[in-house]
Amino acid sequence: MLEKMVFGSTKSRSRSRFLEELRAIGISMSLTSARDQMVYISHGIKTFLPHIVELVVDSVRNSIFEESEVREKVICQKGIFTGLLS
Repeated sequence: MLEKMVFGSTKSRSRSRFLEELRAIGISMSLTSARDQMVYISHGIKTFLPHIVELVVDSVRNSIFEESEVREKVICQKGIFTGLLS
């Protein structure tokens, strides 16, 4: 579930601002994880590399897991899990 929360709010950006910044400069960002590693993947124009790095660093170092965001993701995961059991 952590990989679904990573691109959320940080100490310096709200979740919506974070996503707006990604869209504004055409960045595609994703994360994949395994038991012992997390891999950040970003696609964008080379010119924006410093901004891409800043967004990734902010996401890694300054993540804030707001209660509403956590609740939303938990409900979503429960729905997926329930669907698999049906």
